[in-house]
Amino acid sequence: MNRFTLTGHLGEDAQILTRTTRNNAEQTYARLSLAVNRPTPKDQDNKTDWFTIWVYNSNLVELMQKFGTKGKKLLVEGSMERRVIGEGDNRQEITTFILGGFGASIELMGGGQSGNEA
Repeated sequence: MNRFTLTGHLGEDAQILTRTTRNNAEQTYARLSLAVNRPTPKDQDNKTDWFTIWVYNSNLVELMQKFGTKGKKLLVEGSMERRVIGEGDNRQEITTFILGGFGASIELMGGGQSGNEA
């Protein structure tokens, strides 16, 4: 099963973007920058990991348009993809976190609404 669950805070307001799909339809999507604390031993400060999350589910994009502000605590669930970008010496493999298909969800922590794929 390809699934991730992360809880963290938005490092900036959700970026709402538009693209043209292969069949020339307009699609609105969102880019989230999520800061997730990683616990460390008692004598050390927590470490922060940053995740870029791409949201393609229209209901979740709408939720982020309304409530996706810097500092908002979120619980997100979705799938991961490995992608290769660049060519030759500049070629690198990256992990992409996607909220788009079946089972993708965002929960606003500390009150507010949540959304998920119907």
